[in-house]
Amino acid sequence: MTKFFTRSAALLAGAAAGLPLVAAPAASAEPQVHRVVFRVFGPQLASLVFGPGPGSLALVSYKGASVDVDAKLVPLPWNIAFQSKAGDAELVRKLRLSVTRPESEQDVHGVYACEISVDGEVRARSESDLEDGGLQCVIDGSDDS
Repeated sequence: MTKFFTRSAALLAGAAAGLPLVAAPAASAEPQVHRVVFRVFGPQLASLVFGPGPGSLALVSYKGASVDVDAKLVPLPWNIAFQSKAGDAELVRKLRLSVTRPESEQDVHGVYACEISVDGEVRARSESDLEDGGLQCVIDGSDDS
């Protein structure tokens, strides 16, 4: 007769030897999945006839662990969400969001803001009137080893 050594039998044998009955968690070979959200806010345009209207436009460029988009014209407010399987250290070195005002919006004034959140936590936020150029949100991974 063949005997099979099961996990339960191993725990009971360990308990008999005086070891605690707590099993070690199984090691996961898969990296954790992170939810990344890029957001851009800007001045809201208003019309005397129609009241508050949609926001202004902005050129956004963004880079993530698996996405790299350069100079996309978007209406504000704007956001995009994606998932990344990159490890924490790798992920933070690859998140960047840039905002500039397109030529057609040079007469629109107000505060613009960008932010990057990872797993629901805002990790980078920046504000500017874009009068002196663009705006960037970057998660700096220089503290990671």
